[in-house]
Amino acid sequence: MNELANDSVAGEKLCLQKSKAELAAHYSVGLRTIEEWSARGIISGRRKGRALQFDVADCDRRITSYKN
Repeated sequence: MNELANDSVAGEKLCLQKSKAELAAHYSVGLRTIEEWSARGIISGRRKGRALQFDVADCDRRITSYKN
């Protein structure tokens, strides 16, 4: 049972990596907002090929701390 739970958590972590468009949809903002947040250093993504992938948990934490 624990192995199944661990696999589920690992699967969730993979789902938390989102593209710029997916992140914009997640926060209900436009692509330009994501680009501005990235340019200001509020959020950061990692290159996967030509695209950026964003860790949603990290972005949530950074956006929340930026707003406060």
